[in-house]
Amino acid sequence: MLAPLNADTAALARAIPAALPGVPVVGAVTPGQITPLGYETGTLALLALPRAHFRTAVLRIPDLDRMSIKAVTDAVQARDRAFRRAQGTRRLAICLADGAARKEEMLISTLSSALGDTEVFGGSTGAVFHEGAFHGGAALCLLVETDLRVFGTGFTHVLPTEQDLVATDAVPERRLVRELNGAPAATEYARLIGCRPADLGPRVFADNPILVRHGAQHFVRAVAAVEDGEALSFLASIDDG
Repeated sequence: MLAPLNADTAALARAIPAALPGVPVVGAVTPGQITPLGYETGTLALLALPRAHFRTAVLRIPDLDRMSIKAVTDAVQARDRAFRRAQGTRRLAICLADGAARKEEMLISTLSSALGDTEVFGGSTGAVFHEGAFHGGAALCLLVETDLRVFGTGFTHVLPTEQDLVATDAVPERRLVRELNGAPAATEYARLIGCRPADLGPRVFADNPILVRHGAQHFVRAVAAVEDGEALSFLASIDDG
């Protein structure tokens, strides 16, 4: 379940258990959802897992700001052991993490290492919903067991150009890049896409995404805003180089 960012979350938290008594529900706040009518805000996207083919177990990870890799590893492995596997089934994990804590990459890496051959899907959201309430600064790890085939899929709507960008001065803990190619980041980015630094904003960032190459694949590192005059803040992890 994905709750709209602008909903009255207290009322929604009360309505969900009332509408679905006895049904475990987890979810998160997001800016919007893809619907049959296109991208929408102020909507709900629901996904049901039928009992005939699925079993689930949930671990809530609070206080991501003070996340301990060892504590998360111990907790998820204990939950995984307690959730005994049935013969002939497959298992996956779905992670929903409040992006405000900026710990999604560390959390996904920790879960993937802790769960071994269980593939982990998911990533950044807003506040998460669990046990009838929304929790900010927290994450959920949903273990899913099924007798159906499991495979991952994805798509991209962007293609790389020949232009390389190197972060030559970054502040990883703030997801901030001060310099690109040895020049002030905002000025260099604007120059390469052909606009004035004063014109930089959400629409320009969306139309001209920066990509990181990992093997043969490219992943968007979305720019959030211009900060400190010339620095670019990002919505995902970033580092020198």
